[in-house]
Amino acid sequence: MQPLLPSKEVGLMGIGDIKFFESGLALIEGEGDLRGALTQLIQLAAEGANSNSASFYVIDAQEKVLKPLVTYGLPAAYVEACGNVRVGDQCCGRAVEHRKPWIVSDMIEDPLFASAKSAALVSPIRAGFSVPVISADGECVGARGASTANVIRQAGSRLSATKLGQR
Repeated sequence: MQPLLPSKEVGLMGIGDIKFFESGLALIEGEGDLRGALTQLIQLAAEGANSNSASFYVIDAQEKVLKPLVTYGLPAAYVEACGNVRVGDQCCGRAVEHRKPWIVSDMIEDPLFASAKSAALVSPIRAGFSVPVISADGECVGARGASTANVIRQAGSRLSATKLGQR
């Protein structure tokens, strides 16, 4: 696997030019510029979604779970309570399983988030969305998400792809 190097255009103008890597699991142990570039990317994604917290989870295909690679602004208690996310569970796991954006409008009330309800109870995080990260080869390698302390009221509102951080 070739290492992913940060683009010279990392920042507000070059975010569209950054390519996600084929397999992120090997990078969980990584250091240096790559982690810094990913952290900046996740921070920009949070800001683009009008959020002050976001994450990037990568798939451990052997265990069929998502593991946090980068988190930004998420309380440690929330990340710990969510734990490794089984593919098909919680917000990130459902986005990966269905290969489409997934919204949890109220983490305390939503039965599909029941396995991590405790995460919402020990933190101010109440709602969020996740978007699958798909490589150029079509492999889903993880999910990125953003969250908020506010319950999302979808009735009468329109959540566009732009608001979900999609292009």
